Formats: sequence, structure tokens, C-alpha cells
Amino acid sequence: MTRAVGPAPAPVRVGATREHAPEGAALRRSAFQAALELETLLVRQLLESTHALGRTDGGYSAVALDALAAGVVRGGGVGIASKIEDMLDRSGAPPRRL
Repeated sequence: MTRAVGPAPAPVRVGATREHAPEGAALRRSAFQAALELETLLVRQLLESTHALGRTDGGYSAVALDALAAGVVRGGGVGIASKIEDMLDRSGAPPRRL
């Protein structure tokens, strides 16, 4: 009697630490994506508080602020996401799902 076996796990290079394992890499990417979203939110709030688009209450001002904040972060941002990523890397703690 034979039984079906699922796909083999992806190989992990010799000497790799837990954060280099495939699931660790996916969690790191997920954490960095969350850090980028946080930076985008903070940049948006900064832009809104400085009235970067003028004092408009129009329907499109929120959309414009969102696009401007996302563009700033895509262009390199202010460094918040990369600092969070550096802190996670330096901590040495394996990533974990919350």
C-alpha cells in the first residue's frame, strides 16, 4: 500500500539560520511590507498636517494625498521602513507570525 506524499520542502542551504529559511524569508518580506505601509501612513499624515495640497476639502484631496504619500515611499521614503528592517535584522530573533 502506498500513500501520496506532499511536495518536498524547499532546501535550506547548509549553515543557514532560521531567518534564511524560506518561511522566515516570507515573514521578513511580510514584515517589511507592513513597515512600508506604516511609513506610507505616517508620510500621508505629515503631508496632510502641512497642507501640502493647500487647504482643500474637495473629494479628491484624500486620493491625491494617498498617491503622493505612496509615491514618496516608492521613491525611497524617509527611511522608517528600512530602519525597522535593520532593527529586525539586528535583533537576530526569528520572525514569527502574530
